[in-house]
Amino acid sequence: MSRKIKSLLITAAALLLLAFILVPRMGTFLVLDHELREADAMVVLMGSVPVRTLEAVDLYREGYSDKVLLVRSCPGGRELLEEKGITLPGHAEQTRMVADELGVEDEDLVVLEGGARSTREEAEIIRVYLEENSDLDSLILVTSSFHTRRSYAIFNRALAELERELTIISRASRYDAFQAERWWEDRESSKQVVFEYLKLAHFYGWEQFR
Repeated sequence: MSRKIKSLLITAAALLLLAFILVPRMGTFLVLDHELREADAMVVLMGSVPVRTLEAVDLYREGYSDKVLLVRSCPGGRELLEEKGITLPGHAEQTRMVADELGVEDEDLVVLEGGARSTREEAEIIRVYLEENSDLDSLILVTSSFHTRRSYAIFNRALAELERELTIISRASRYDAFQAERWWEDRESSKQVVFEYLKLAHFYGWEQFR
């Protein structure tokens, strides 16, 4: 066996070993779930409305925060429907409706304008709100489990521009069906892992510098 073939075999074996070690951990790495504590407000991130809203309502009932912040999103193609006189409820409207049905007081729900299309835009809108409400020093980010690490990184970067120290608590919804430990066995979890790593690469390689 030539030296070149031996080298290729050793390299292939090393890559297989690395994949064997890393692949099972790719799902769990995405989940960042901090220890809960009371906060001045919680932010329910857009997307997966049932999963994220149910978690926020539970936290509200358990007394972790009595202020729920929602950012109005702008679904793709929404303006096309509006031209025809059709109003499509966004994630904020859907979340508010569910939260209201489950007992969250209307005065405790704050819907922020802005037409966000991404987590980064949500974070920027929340930053402006916090600049105008200097009494808020802690937030709970409520989102799907696979989205927690990236959303925390995005908010941590955006809110670092505030002229005060802010505590950000990442909270993964207990209602999320994401299979973190054996994600490759579940089609939906596999898609979520692949797309989250692509989005993480985009954030660390480009978005955080904007």
